[in-house]
Amino acid sequence: MADFEFEKCQDAVIKVEENILGAVKQAVCTRENTYYEINEFLSDEPVCKIPDSRYKIKLKMVLGADNPFFENNCFNAIELILKNRTVKYSDCRVKKIESTVNSKGFVDMEIWIDAEKRDVV
Repeated sequence: MADFEFEKCQDAVIKVEENILGAVKQAVCTRENTYYEINEFLSDEPVCKIPDSRYKIKLKMVLGADNPFFENNCFNAIELILKNRTVKYSDCRVKKIESTVNSKGFVDMEIWIDAEKRDVV
């Protein structure tokens, strides 16, 4: 039987530009793999394929006064600090912000962020 290790939300901290980000309900991180083709002149046959990865982060959070995403569209780094490791995304850009008023009267936000690099420590 395989051993599984689950991360608990109380063990996780999200930092944007070294400042702790609060009121985050959920963070979804994905990687999209693509490649660039280099073709011969006047031919459809690729000579070489160069792999490339893009990283996307979707944050679900409650709107707060200290939300840094309204003022800045670009960030040097977003870090997810977990119990046993740290995942750092760098060269980040905010692609989309969506706000919704829920039934309790709070404003829920979804923020889509693209990142160029990812490092796991």
